[in-house]
Amino acid sequence: MNENYSQNSKQIPKIAIVSLFLGVSSLILIVLSFLLGIFVESIGIVSFFGFVSVLGIAAIICGILAKQKMKKENLPGMSIGNIGIIFGGIALFITIFLRFAIFLFFIPWLGA
Repeated sequence: MNENYSQNSKQIPKIAIVSLFLGVSSLILIVLSFLLGIFVESIGIVSFFGFVSVLGIAAIICGILAKQKMKKENLPGMSIGNIGIIFGGIALFITIFLRFAIFLFFIPWLGA
């Protein structure tokens, strides 16, 4: 009876878990880049912007695909896809904001 139940039970799609993992790892990477930028000046925050952006975009895309699959197949775990999208969006927003801040404030300061 347990085998029947486990085969028929609906499980969370793996792409939703991937979205959550990518979103969390993008936030962790941006925090680590801040810490490395503070302690190791030669590395800085800017060197991680590309990685964080790619992870954030991948988390958003995987979260959207997971939500579509869960709606179509009536699967549980909608909140996991949403959290992946939110975390990826936050990381992407932080990197875009920091790129503009560096461009607006630090680049003119270096030229003066």
